[in-house]
Amino acid sequence: MKNMMDNLQHKPVIVNPDLKADPLHMQGKIGHIASVNLQRDDFFVDFDTGLTGLYSSSALLVLRSHGQIYQQAMNRGQRLEKDEFKDLLRVSLLLQSGGHPHDAFNALKLILFSPKLLQLATQTLQDQLHLVPSADRKRNTDRVSGFDR
Repeated sequence: MKNMMDNLQHKPVIVNPDLKADPLHMQGKIGHIASVNLQRDDFFVDFDTGLTGLYSSSALLVLRSHGQIYQQAMNRGQRLEKDEFKDLLRVSLLLQSGGHPHDAFNALKLILFSPKLLQLATQTLQDQLHLVPSADRKRNTDRVSGFDR
């Protein structure tokens, strides 16, 4: 459990653009995980604005694996515009190059403004971590809070 939390620290995330309520108004913005409480489904996310928000795992989008993104590009290549196809391959290559958080951050920037690529290249943090919504977690699904650092 401790190792999982260490792996999550500094992980770049996108606040789901479809999130209905966010006091910080950070829907569709990139931040990074500052701290985690998995039992409570609490993910504190720092943004470059100096703000920190509290989100549930279902409100945060993360990149799929390099292999999954590459498969999406190959399977959907004919239905993607040329620039979309190139960007999806760039994302795959960035992730393949070593998994440094900076590479993941740059990959997220490549897809941030394309709803189609965002859907193909990301998944919720909840899905990636295989977290099962318990009654407590279900209660917190759309919960977000904002804090100043």
